[in-house]
Amino acid sequence: MDPLSSSSSSSSSSVEISSALEFSIPFSFPDLSTRSSLSISQSLLDAVEDDTTSSTETRAYIEQFRVRAHETLMRDYFVENPKFGSVWFRERFRISQRLFLKIVSDIEQRYVYFQERVDRSGKKTRTSHESLDHFCTAIIELYHDEYFRRPTSHDDARLYEAHERRHKIPEKL
Repeated sequence: MDPLSSSSSSSSSSVEISSALEFSIPFSFPDLSTRSSLSISQSLLDAVEDDTTSSTETRAYIEQFRVRAHETLMRDYFVENPKFGSVWFRERFRISQRLFLKIVSDIEQRYVYFQERVDRSGKKTRTSHESLDHFCTAIIELYHDEYFRRPTSHDDARLYEAHERRHKIPEKL
């Protein structure tokens, strides 16, 4: 016997069915009376095909004005009379301008990758990820012996002294 059509079904099965019906979410079906099943199938296929197009076809080009940003940065910090001086450079980039320029000079002298080059179309053809990898490798190779070592007792003394001068707290880091 069908538990839905039978009035003499057990009370536990009718409770389960009624509780399932209470929590069911109504689904709205489109009006199928005006269209054939073939046209509905075709519209579903068209919708699926629209969602599976190539990502290169759907990506929008966003102009990022890298050249203009580079020119502004150079004009603001690295020309003979910059808009912002070394104090502003230190505030913004958390490194002294002198140290930054020393690192740039060291890397450019040793690694051809960081010397400015352009391709035939006049563009630089490097990705940021590739540049970061080369930069990290260059820093490690250039400064490994001096900075990536265990500090000596002399280094510790210099750190304590610099900390005491800056924070006025003796012998505590």
